[in-house]
Amino acid sequence: MPNSNFLRFDPYERDEKEAVMPTDAIRINIRAGWDQHARVWTATSVDLPGLVLEVEDQRDLVAELRDVLPDFLECSGKMAENYDLSNFKVDFVGGPPTAP
Repeated sequence: MPNSNFLRFDPYERDEKEAVMPTDAIRINIRAGWDQHARVWTATSVDLPGLVLEVEDQRDLVAELRDVLPDFLECSGKMAENYDLSNFKVDFVGGPPTAP
């Protein structure tokens, strides 16, 4: 049974001095839940309705998001420059069962 602990992951976490994000850029928040039956992470976002990704590994999910987000924004008619694509946040919920 998945636990309710959140693992916060910022793929490009930087020191505040190094951050170069426009002040009006929208940070994308993504929730990735473990689907026990399909044995994949399913990622969705309230910031981007319609975004759904299913990937077996957390690192692969982050890499896939980096690839998919610019095209997703373009296809959904959103302006990519309005979003901070270098600093999205993924909350991983649950996870695969661990071996005893």
